[in-house]
Amino acid sequence: MALPPEEILDKAWEYLVREDILLTMEYNELDDEQAKALLELPDAMSDLYDTVKGKDSRQQETIWREIEERANVLAAGTTAPQKAGYGMVTDRAAG
Repeated sequence: MALPPEEILDKAWEYLVREDILLTMEYNELDDEQAKALLELPDAMSDLYDTVKGKDSRQQETIWREIEERANVLAAGTTAPQKAGYGMVTDRAAG
């Protein structure tokens, strides 16, 4: 109750996007390599939220495409620019 209105709205938006990610994951499947790569993240939901939050659409197709792309980058272990809010994906073999 002590939060400013803008922060309350930001938290509500984050909640909605996270729910959309869960719903999208419920109706789609990653392959084993993609799933393993996401599960190796310390906080997969926050990572996916950061990947999806800057998109103009909350449509499941858009969210799914972003999830798959992120999982593919992680599974490949490549160095690639990340979406809004990220630094760089580092090569997992390096360490």
